[in-house]
Amino acid sequence: MATADGPGGNSVLYVKEGPTKGTLGNCPFCFKASFALFARGIDIKVLYVDLNNKPSWFVEELNPKGTAPVFVTPDGTIITESEEIVEWCDQQKPELPPYSGRPGSAELKELCTAIFKSWRPWIVNTSPEDDDSKKKTLMETLAALDNHLETCEGPFLLGKDLCSEDLRLAPVFWVLSEGGPYFKEYDVISEFPRLKAAVVAILSTEGFKAACYTKETLIQCYTALRDPK
Repeated sequence: MATADGPGGNSVLYVKEGPTKGTLGNCPFCFKASFALFARGIDIKVLYVDLNNKPSWFVEELNPKGTAPVFVTPDGTIITESEEIVEWCDQQKPELPPYSGRPGSAELKELCTAIFKSWRPWIVNTSPEDDDSKKKTLMETLAALDNHLETCEGPFLLGKDLCSEDLRLAPVFWVLSEGGPYFKEYDVISEFPRLKAAVVAILSTEGFKAACYTKETLIQCYTALRDPK
């Protein structure tokens, strides 16, 4: 794991660099792509890119949009969207249950999209007068998912195998689990037993552990977001 100083060849995932060089930053899309690849056991090299000071080679040779993740596959194909990286992973391991397109995926995606939209406004909010309304919105979305999980066999959001929504919400669950108690003195996940069990299962996977950034990075990044200079 190293800071990228130029194109690294094939089988390389370029991700947002965190406050400490050579570590992952707080990008949920980079996290999702890393998790998908690591959970499938795909052999890759991870290189970190300072997106605040984008190298010219990164924009010119890999992604004109200047965003991450960027995955260069073993055959040299460049993929610049996290969901397309997830789909590529499914194609490499057709013998395994796919991350995407399984029965129940569409309904689950709708519930998870509501969480994806509501978690950040609450965690970064520092205005006391706004906190209750933002928390209420988040709690409603988490409750809807928790209710949905009553019909799911678990341990993950769509059953016994990881799905694309596990990958997408893993960084969100990580921030809520660690950042909620730290910044808000409140663990929102603990209010929902079925969701809590799924979160524990997701965060216990080897793929998650390989992709995850540290709690110190989490605190540093979200402290900055809560107090922008």
